[in-house]
Amino acid sequence: MFNPRSILYILFLNIILVFAKPTLQEGHIKGRVFEQGTRSPIVGANILIKNSETGTVTNSNGSFHFKALAPGNYQLIISMMGYKKKQVNVTVNQGETTNLNIPLKPTLVEMGAIVVTGTHSKQHYKDIPVKTQVVSKQSIEQRSALNLSESLEFLPSVSVDNSCQNCNFTELRILGLGNKYSQILIDGDPVISSLAGVYGLEHFPSNMISSLEIVKGGASALYGGGAVAGVVNLRTRRPSINRTSINFQTRYIGGSYDNSVSANTEMVNSKGNSGAYIYASTRNRDHYDYNGDGFSELSLLQNETMGFNWYLQPTSKTEIATHVHRIHSFRRGGNDFDKPLHEANIAESPEHWRWGGTVRWKQHINQKWNYKIFYSFSYLNRDSYYGGLGSESNPDSSAALAAYGNTENPLHIGGIRSHYKLGSHKLTAGFQYRQESLTDNAVRNQLYYLDKNFTNAGFFLQDNLQINEFDIVIGARLDKHSELDEPVISPRINAKYNLNKEMALRAGIATGFKAPKIYDEDLHICGLEGGQRVIRNADDLEEEKSITGNLNFDYIGYINDMATIFNITAYYTQINNAFTQIDIPDTKPLINLWERQNGEGAQVKGVEAEFGIRPGNKAEIRSSLTYKTTKYDNIQNVEFENATDEFLYTPDLSGNVSFYYPLFKNLNINFASKYIGKMKVLHESAGKIKSTPAFYVFDIGLLSDKNIISEIDSNIKIGIKNITNAYQDDLDKGVDRDPGYLYGPTLPRAYYLDISVSL
Repeated sequence: MFNPRSILYILFLNIILVFAKPTLQEGHIKGRVFEQGTRSPIVGANILIKNSETGTVTNSNGSFHFKALAPGNYQLIISMMGYKKKQVNVTVNQGETTNLNIPLKPTLVEMGAIVVTGTHSKQHYKDIPVKTQVVSKQSIEQRSALNLSESLEFLPSVSVDNSCQNCNFTELRILGLGNKYSQILIDGDPVISSLAGVYGLEHFPSNMISSLEIVKGGASALYGGGAVAGVVNLRTRRPSINRTSINFQTRYIGGSYDNSVSANTEMVNSKGNSGAYIYASTRNRDHYDYNGDGFSELSLLQNETMGFNWYLQPTSKTEIATHVHRIHSFRRGGNDFDKPLHEANIAESPEHWRWGGTVRWKQHINQKWNYKIFYSFSYLNRDSYYGGLGSESNPDSSAALAAYGNTENPLHIGGIRSHYKLGSHKLTAGFQYRQESLTDNAVRNQLYYLDKNFTNAGFFLQDNLQINEFDIVIGARLDKHSELDEPVISPRINAKYNLNKEMALRAGIATGFKAPKIYDEDLHICGLEGGQRVIRNADDLEEEKSITGNLNFDYIGYINDMATIFNITAYYTQINNAFTQIDIPDTKPLINLWERQNGEGAQVKGVEAEFGIRPGNKAEIRSSLTYKTTKYDNIQNVEFENATDEFLYTPDLSGNVSFYYPLFKNLNINFASKYIGKMKVLHESAGKIKSTPAFYVFDIGLLSDKNIISEIDSNIKIGIKNITNAYQDDLDKGVDRDPGYLYGPTLPRAYYLDISVSL
């Protein structure tokens, strides 16, 4: 039986062993990493000891230091996003220090990225057997993305859609599957709760993000129920230098302004064994009425964030790290912004207070064995208003006053993960316990109040086996969810075969499940004419189960000294007992009740291709194309007499292209274009399912990295998003509009100015 005291005893014993004086005198490795040609120091480069979890990063001088290594031969893997990976063989002698100078060649982002999401262990992008996409900090800054939502643009098979005309609820779709089929992680932990998923994509500002890793499909074996379509891992900044940065950005959208200011401070001590990263940001956006009917298409938005990361390495083999953030967000959509919420015809206004954080203890017992113990939490409180007076000819003030509500959503996750190297095997095992509570009284009728508690205990085991040119990952997770009578086993297998140094084949099969709990869309209760749409689970609702398969060809190399990436991936997902929503006729005033039931099943089939080249030190061209089909096994009744077997709000065809080029010495141009194909959507107020037109979106920006003030790093970006103003032209108007009838680009034409200064 599980005994927490045993875990504490083992931890205490290992700490004693770590601090004990070694019997054998150890050696050291020191080095400096710099850019080939310019010899400029590379800050934040990753240095890994091959076949281990031991690693470090370079400081502001490009220097690094491995302390207390046992004498012997080592292979160092040196990598950095945007630079070609290098491997260096080093011999460590007893009591001696080996010094290295290591130049890196500029190249495409993926060729130097270290990723962790696919296998829960550090691996180079090119070597990982699970296909992973990376969004670098540089890419986020080049596109002047304000938050997590905007950072996910221009990725194949990934979209972020605006799902409500009033409050701009954003929905993440991976492989054509909606929010509830994906998990958002923060540093590998699934601490984005049901409530946080409703507006969370816009809560997290870009200065909180160091990079993003996206694994599509088949991640459930590591992360549990909810990762059927994939995971997005938000990696926060690990401090490596001493620096302070300030950023100001303003956008102009048809007479409305969107202003944001952020500041970051990064500090590392002289020994390099402790550091802190402190960040803060604020954003204020005016509401925007696109079609002139007096009702907003973009809601008024205020967002403030502050947080910090801190780590300490008491010895060369141990580390304690923590991350804490606090977010406040207020948004309001509808009309009559100068009046109280209940005096407007339509008003949707959620206000969130979120605390979140984590603490981790990491210990390397030796070069073969390490473990992490972690605890993460989030607490989200929301005051909300979904309603209004409704029709001006027949206002209902009592119902309007009853539309105020409150929701509380605490979440706790704890566990342990361990890695052990045994010959050609890398074994990963772990236990995770998750507890989430949800108290919701946002619906005006007490019959639909929620007071739920969900728990899930998950055990997982994984073997990463390397045999010559094969790299195989076999794993499984056992979950016992409080809403299920029986535990669920989710196995997976992924394999990679190296055709040569540049080309590889990957394949994978994984299973997953979704428990019958409360999901983010249930907590977004917009409706027609001041009414409220309510989604609740059927009493006999069973879990969904899924199986996902993928096949990938990857080329990463050089053609005539030009860095080139090409990959093509085919994927298939089968969902059994697929959740579907049925409109239930209800006599209760201003309540539109929908019930989640089990359907027969659904399939998602698709293929995506990516291509990228870097013809010079800075120029870069990227493109991708996705084609997919998404269908239910049987016809779904989506609204009274309207039925379809197709997924709504999911285009079959989409693509993008981006181009980054240095025009002059200190002036660069960034051009990006996105294609959103035709799709079917529900127009509830008209009682129809409609086919939408396709959209072409074009962005352009200019970046000057010439210092405004001598000796102070700075840059200025100016540009236009959605140059041609490609935007939905048949939006509903007035008090009786259907706020869910929304599709296409999330932002109309916007002019922006972005200024950054680093000290």
